Amino acid sequence: MAVITNTSAMLEIRSLSHPAAAVTDILGLNPTLVVEKGDLKPGASGRTSSSSVWKYNTLLLADPELADPLDPLAQLVIDLQGKEAALAALRVHYTTKVWCTGYTDGHTGSFVISSDLMTALGALGCDFFCTIELGPTAPRAA
Repeated sequence: MAVITNTSAMLEIRSLSHPAAAVTDILGLNPTLVVEKGDLKPGASGRTSSSSVWKYNTLLLADPELADPLDPLAQLVIDLQGKEAALAALRVHYTTKVWCTGYTDGHTGSFVISSDLMTALGALGCDFFCTIELGPTAPRAA
């Protein structure tokens, strides 16, 4: 059976017209990454960002025996509890997305998202993207 490892979850908020720094004040969370429009993109060889970007990542799991591969996603939902109205207000000028990523050692890596977690994700009002990749178990940089 394939094993999913090194999972992570991230809230990504972008705007073409409003600053990323304002998101920190609105959500009351410390971001993992903030890039303002016009700033140099991290690792992009001198290219500048065409939008402001605010990212908040949860933990990574390297050992599949320690926890469920969806724990980072569940932790993100916990961290965002009570912030649904703030996220909705942000969507006037920002896009909001939840990303979930992980790696599998086989072609049939799979997981089940509980109905409770799906309901909580839906309440956030963010688009949801999840990718499980075959290959290296080292996580990509944010």
